[in-house]
Formats: sequence, structure tokens, C-alpha cells
Amino acid sequence: MILISIVIPCYNVASYLEDCLESVLKQTYNRLEILLIDNNSDDDTIKIISSYVKNYPHQISMYCVKNQGAAYARNLGVEKSKGEWIQFLDADDLLSPEKIKHQVNLISQNTDVIYGSSYKETVKGKKYLMPITEDIVEGLFATKLGNTCSNLFKRQKLEEIGGWNVELKSSQEYDLMMRLFKVSAKFKIDREPLTIIREREFGQISNYGSKWIIYTDIRMSFYLFLKENKYQLNKAHYNAISNAILSCSKHHKKNTLKYLINNLSLLFHMNIKTQLSLIYNLATCKN
Repeated sequence: MILISIVIPCYNVASYLEDCLESVLKQTYNRLEILLIDNNSDDDTIKIISSYVKNYPHQISMYCVKNQGAAYARNLGVEKSKGEWIQFLDADDLLSPEKIKHQVNLISQNTDVIYGSSYKETVKGKKYLMPITEDIVEGLFATKLGNTCSNLFKRQKLEEIGGWNVELKSSQEYDLMMRLFKVSAKFKIDREPLTIIREREFGQISNYGSKWIIYTDIRMSFYLFLKENKYQLNKAHYNAISNAILSCSKHHKKNTLKYLINNLSLLFHMNIKTQLSLIYNLATCKN
């Protein structure tokens, strides 16, 4: 059986962690190791981790870092792990009992990433299905290629690209998958929604507006990579990159103008509705 390493970064997640760990311990696939990476928590997270390590000493291990962020914690987890495949899991999210067994059964010789569907659960308990697509490039542009927790990654490919980018403050998972695509990683779709992404009551730490700059930057970089390598882009690809620029235009006029000036041909691939929305956003955006 393939050993699967489950890497869980933890920072002040005492209210969520036990549910998360119980969902892992209930997996129907048994050959697992669990690595908990605490990022200087100051609530009861360490206490909960220590209890689980004590109860499952041969399966769960703990590592502590100081204010290094989730990307660093994930890289450390991969470094310390022994598994051939890596399941990243945020400490506030959940896996259905059959998630890992189901995806292990999908592994074949030509598979490096299994990207899965998932449910997003709001703070009020409402669930909705996250869309995915068979078109890898469209999925990378449009955020339809699974997410950190719904996907399963081959360790060898993660090491080939140097793991997660610790310099990015957001969009780390799609930066990771775009870099995997660039080294010819093979992606396989999994339409079974066996992961629950739980929305936290308190918002994200990073600035919302700045996220759109990073979000669009990595997609424009990916777009240029595809153009340089003469990849045949289709209408869905152009729609997805146009929508990224459109979203950025709501928050950052200067950056949006930079994208357009440097890539004027994109304007000709935008439909009229997108062009008009873009003009409106640029006219009303104050940043």
C-alpha cells in the first residue's frame, strides 16, 4: 500500500482542530501518517495537538515553527514526511471518510496530481459545490482545479518545483499548480466531492484588495508562459484570464492598466460585456 502523508498547518485553530483530526482518523485508508505543524499558536491548539500525539504516537507527529506562515509549514511537513503522496489539509477543513482511499484508487503511472471537487461550508452551515473542469488550463486560470485540501499531490513532483512559494501571501495553491503544469505534471480529475472547506467566522488576515493583484499577477505570468511556448489557447482560456483582469480592475486601476498595456491583444479576445465592465471599473476605481 502507498503511504500517504497528511500535512496540517495549525495556527490558533483550537475550535476546529479536533473535528479535522477526527475526520482524518476515520479514513477508510489505513496507511497514513499525520504531521501537525504549529505556527506559534497562543490558544489551546498546542494542548490539543499534544493530546493527539500522546494517543497516536506512531501515527501523529508534531513540529513547531514561529510565525512562518502556512506555505512554510507545508514545505516543512513535506520535508519531514515519508509518504509517496501528500495530502495537504487546513486545520479547519474536513475529509469524508473515503476521501483518501477513493483518490488512491485513481492513482496511475501517469498521475502527479489528483484534483478533486469539494463542498464549501459557510459559517451558517450552508454547503455549496465548488466547480471543477476537465480543461486543465481553464481550471488554472479560473480557479476550477480543486484546492489545497481536495487535491492529492505526488511528492516527487512537489520536490521538483521546490514546494510552496513562501513569498506569496495569497493564491499559493494555484501558483503551486501552475508551476507543476510548467514541469509537465500530469493532472487527473476527481468529481467526487469528498472534502469540506469550512468558512471561518473571522476573515482572512491578508488585505482583500492586494489579493487581487497577486491573483492576477500569477495568471498573467502563466498566460505569458503559455504564449511563449505556443500553447493553443481557446475561448474558455481567454474568458478566464479576462475575468481575472476584470476582477482586479475593481480594486486596482494602475495594475489593471499595466496588464492591458503590456498585453493589448487580450482586449480583442474580450466580449463586449467584459469590455464595458472593464471601462466602468477603471472609470470608478479610486486605487
